[in-house]
Amino acid sequence: MPTRSVRTCWSWSPLACLSVLSLAACLPDPLINVPDLSPGSTTDGGMMPRMDAPAGDLGSAKWTPEGMVTAGTTLRAAWIADPGVSEAFIVGHGGAIFHRVSNGPWMNEPSGTMANLYGVAARSATEVFAVGENGTILRRAAGMWKIEGTELHLTSSLFAVTALGNGEVVAVGDGGVVARRQTAGVWALESTAALGTASLRAVFGDKLDGLYAVGLGSTIARRMAGTWQLDPTPVDPGGSGNYYAIAGTSDGTELHIAGEYGLLLHRAKDGSRWTSEKLLPPMGMTAPLHLYGIYFQDGETIVAGAGGIVARRVQTGPFAVEPTGVAAELFGLSGAGLRSMLVVGEKGTVLRRM
Repeated sequence: MPTRSVRTCWSWSPLACLSVLSLAACLPDPLINVPDLSPGSTTDGGMMPRMDAPAGDLGSAKWTPEGMVTAGTTLRAAWIADPGVSEAFIVGHGGAIFHRVSNGPWMNEPSGTMANLYGVAARSATEVFAVGENGTILRRAAGMWKIEGTELHLTSSLFAVTALGNGEVVAVGDGGVVARRQTAGVWALESTAALGTASLRAVFGDKLDGLYAVGLGSTIARRMAGTWQLDPTPVDPGGSGNYYAIAGTSDGTELHIAGEYGLLLHRAKDGSRWTSEKLLPPMGMTAPLHLYGIYFQDGETIVAGAGGIVARRVQTGPFAVEPTGVAAELFGLSGAGLRSMLVVGEKGTVLRRM
């Protein structure tokens, strides 16, 4: 079964492979402006290019611009319908929503709100959900976006959303808020007393029980037997910090978390602990290398973040930076396959991996 990344909230010429060390982190605000950086050089860490095209040998995958959907708009999250990218949606600040069909142009869709939108998800292009600041929840059906969830009376921001296999939808955000849309279309708040006022930034999973949510202050939460609890799995020393994204296999046997200062966590397959590592900023990068997006499939891990950085690892090999040609902050990473990925960020940046 294909796996999905959860973007969350929150490219560059070739650079040197990133080193991996232990982390000792602080807790910055995830919205940090990073100056444009001059290009460097990179190698592929000795790894052969992956040839995973559906037919024929297309050579190494490349990130290419998808067009500036609107100059100056910060884009926060993307969703892709299928490996052929037959449809895709992007959301961002000021209520921005963009929709593209096949290889057509990105079209601006009225959202009915000026709230910043941080997350987008769907099971199919016929019903799409977006969430954002001040508890904003939007649903697209029959080609129209409408506000939902007003019965929740939320004032805290929602940063991520996921659509489950059973038709339900779950959104997470500040104050330990987890909101769930049941199949009948009614939104309700989940019981999250055990999480306190955790600031949640990402959610991952395909089934209600077994969902994971991560956030600021080293928060890792899991829903089991109908309740949300802090994950008791030990985290390696140096693994504490702000977590911004989570991805893995659909059955949850393989899980990866990305966060501040290049922090990466990986849960051992036996579930015994979270191991930690750190990606160091490439030479010449003076701003913190925060990682806001992560994608995992078939043993490959791809991360995106500050300074236009996108880096790829195969199995347990070293990370290597993939050239993207921009230095904008990259906040959202989404994919329906390793050759069908979008990354979005500040200044209207939209890049596609193919």
